[in-house]
Amino acid sequence: MPDTRTLVPSLTGPIPVTADSHQFNSTLTYDVPLDLGRFGFVEEEFFVSGRSAIYADDLTVLQEVPYTNRLIVRRPADPATASGAVFVEILNPSNGYDAEGMWRRGWDYYLDQRHTYVAFSARPVTIDALKIFDPVRYAPLSWDLDPANPHEPVGPDVNPFGVVEGCEEGIVWDIVTQVGRLLRDPAGAPVLGGIAPRCLVLVGQSQSGQYLNTWLRHFHLSVPDLWDAFCCSVGSILERPLRQQPVDAHGMYAVVQPAEAAPVAVPAMTVTCEGDVNLYGAVGVRNVAQPGIADGPLRRHWCVAGAGHTEVTTPVMPGNVEVVRAGRRPRRMTPEQVAAGNMFPLQPAVTAALDAVVAWATTGTPAPESVFFMLDDDGELARDADGNVRGGLRYGLLEHPVATFTGSPTGGTLGSLQLFGAERVLQSWPTPESYLDAVGSVDRDLQRRGYLNEIGFAQMQDAARELWMRATGRDA
Repeated sequence: MPDTRTLVPSLTGPIPVTADSHQFNSTLTYDVPLDLGRFGFVEEEFFVSGRSAIYADDLTVLQEVPYTNRLIVRRPADPATASGAVFVEILNPSNGYDAEGMWRRGWDYYLDQRHTYVAFSARPVTIDALKIFDPVRYAPLSWDLDPANPHEPVGPDVNPFGVVEGCEEGIVWDIVTQVGRLLRDPAGAPVLGGIAPRCLVLVGQSQSGQYLNTWLRHFHLSVPDLWDAFCCSVGSILERPLRQQPVDAHGMYAVVQPAEAAPVAVPAMTVTCEGDVNLYGAVGVRNVAQPGIADGPLRRHWCVAGAGHTEVTTPVMPGNVEVVRAGRRPRRMTPEQVAAGNMFPLQPAVTAALDAVVAWATTGTPAPESVFFMLDDDGELARDADGNVRGGLRYGLLEHPVATFTGSPTGGTLGSLQLFGAERVLQSWPTPESYLDAVGSVDRDLQRRGYLNEIGFAQMQDAARELWMRATGRDA
């Protein structure tokens, strides 16, 4: 029987959208609907079916399992306008449903640059959410060990980090490989609108970034020409076991903390935010921003000062009506949480990293150098007199602060924000224009050095304007 890593899965679709059936994660059902047609893009959904191995720690095959998974695709409607860069996201399962972390932090970038975005489900718990959302549309999907005797989908009380009985999370590694093979094969042409990918980049955020790291360590060198580049956002250096494990006493999934970098044959970027240090430190991981683990000749690690693991609010996520229909708990954010939450944007660093890794893969131009936080004598993040982290990738909001930005004060994902007094801010920057100029002078230099792009510059200016207004109580 052929090695499962050599297989090209079969493709079904696009799956029709009707009055009674649409895909979960449709941009038209976001809290703030996003009509991709206005930008000349289409959104489609496909199913992929194949056979995946379950691996022992030494990569011997323990079992093979048939599966059917799903892809979502957002691409230019006119293939002639497509950039040829294809970003493939391992969808984040941390809420028990498919969350598009790398789309959320780059949707306007993908649209502006005419990039193609593809994503796929990565855990059984999110497949169950799809089946609850639309039992008819998603009936073919299966991660069951015995597809002839499928399990009952788990509902809203499930721990999204826990094991779904009757399934095996470890089939994801071959799914990663086989999705890449499909997109390089003529059989995958419908997914990409007929284009041949100029650069095929595997991306992941947070838990999904850890899946990316795991695949990179164990499978990348066996198929070194499959992906042209990698980008991990806020997953840091963490990896997952090759087979599913029960949650720990705190209800968290198992992680592997590597002591050395995985070897790579193509460029790989890691973006770590300040909040990741405390977030992962709360579960005992102390080396998430340590030099030498996610950097090297073909690797870069950007540690972004000021930013939290998750944005306080974002319109680019499945609406709560859709989430509840999928049998999952809705997101709740009080006005107090929004007001106190850290609004330092990480998106500019993420899209700059995507630009950098594509340029490195296609032109050979190395990405800007790794940048790390400074630590104090106790090994904790060093902070300046204003309470902001020292070192790291420092955008204008940190070099000219109007607030103390804390990425993760208690190990949570949102972080916090404490604005300076109006008198202090106005003494330094009496008008919004003066503050935007100060922030912009730092950010233009970072843009020239490759740590920021034009879209990211505009996002930093928007954040600076809002922060000045909130700190001073004045309109801009």
